Amino acid sequence: MARGGFYSVDSLRGVYVLLVDDDAENRAVVSAILRYCGALVRDVDSANEARVATRETTPGLVVVGVRPPANPTLALIRGLRSLQPEHGGKAPAVGVGPASLADTARLNGFDGYLEEPIDPWALCRLVSELSS
Repeated sequence: MARGGFYSVDSLRGVYVLLVDDDAENRAVVSAILRYCGALVRDVDSANEARVATRETTPGLVVVGVRPPANPTLALIRGLRSLQPEHGGKAPAVGVGPASLADTARLNGFDGYLEEPIDPWALCRLVSELSS
């Protein structure tokens, strides 16, 4: 667990995270942070790939890059929420994006939201809290 505000390299051990972000650089950064804390990460760059991924393996948590316009991201979360629980329908969802989209994300089914630039420890802490 955390000591002094920092998370250990195994604080997310066993947590399967589906990471969806169409920005390759952001996806690489978020993926590296989650992996550093021990999460098992599958990263994809589109909602279509995310749908395929949820059919193959049920995520414990979904992290989504939210970009303007937020419509495709919100449709992805609505689609995820329509799935049966055993296929990820109850998986917590975390949005990562600009402050201007935080309220919209929360109102449309995200369980948490982090504004960019990302605080790595806040990301690990939020994922840990939501996946418990």
